[in-house]
Amino acid sequence: AGAHYLSIMASLTSFSDVRPYRIHTEPGALLIIPGETISPTVQVAAVNGGNTVTPISTSVRLWDVTGGGQTTLQPDGTVPFIAGCGAQQSMSFTWPNLSAGLHLLRIEVDPDNQIVESNEANNVMTATVLVGTYGVYLPLAQH
Repeated sequence: AGAHYLSIMASLTSFSDVRPYRIHTEPGALLIIPGETISPTVQVAAVNGGNTVTPISTSVRLWDVTGGGQTTLQPDGTVPFIAGCGAQQSMSFTWPNLSAGLHLLRIEVDPDNQIVESNEANNVMTATVLVGTYGVYLPLAQH
């Protein structure tokens, strides 16, 4: 069985497939007083769906695309080498001066195509972030 498994593994081609995976804001609920702004810390994760580690660190480009514009939020960030099989790496940045309403974040992993990938079409993700002015506090019931 071991020799059969080894022969199957030897015939597989190594590949990487990096893409944006998720975002998380800190604080988690973005609530402000009307007329004020908030500058949350945003954590962006990149994942490698391939079967081998990325050959180089991966660059990440971030834009605020709220209202159809495209404002670069910071110079390109990087995430370290990402192991394959769904492993992920994260980077954080501050998104300054968000007012109340919906904000759109465009995330592009490997924007300059430095990594040869099995799928170059999945490197972009757009996420919606809501900054609210009111919160509803409901009790948590667990059993």
